[in-house]
Amino acid sequence: MDYLVIGQDGQEYGPANEETLKAWVADNRIGADTNLREFQSGRVLPAGSIPDLFPPKAPPQLQNPYQNPPSPYPRNLPPGAMRVVNGNWDVFWAFFRSAIALVLFFFLKGLGVIVGIYSLIYAIRAYQSGHKLGLVAVIVSVITLIILGIGWFLRLNGAGV
Repeated sequence: MDYLVIGQDGQEYGPANEETLKAWVADNRIGADTNLREFQSGRVLPAGSIPDLFPPKAPPQLQNPYQNPPSPYPRNLPPGAMRVVNGNWDVFWAFFRSAIALVLFFFLKGLGVIVGIYSLIYAIRAYQSGHKLGLVAVIVSVITLIILGIGWFLRLNGAGV
């Protein structure tokens, strides 16, 4: 069956058969609300009422929010921002804080222990991220805390450390 397309300007274009109309739909030249006039009968109807003219729409897919949860960290960091890549910074901070903890213990006593605990926290994070030096950082941090514990024991027992 042939149709005349009634444009938005009121002009009629065609006649066009259903194959031509499908091509125009694919080119977004015709929408479902575009009026068509049947060439033989003169009846006006919307293009959406012609069967098989518009491809069927797929039902909307429900997204599982747990499949790809949103990241709490920004993906695009500004230039120059520190990035934690495979625990590199965690390993660095674990070793650095272990050394600082030993130094601070002799000057500020309790602060050395607090910094030593933070070094263990960073070492555990590096180990959990799979860094190749993560286990070494944990061992160094634990040894640091053991040394600090021995130092506190000796200090409390009057050894004068």
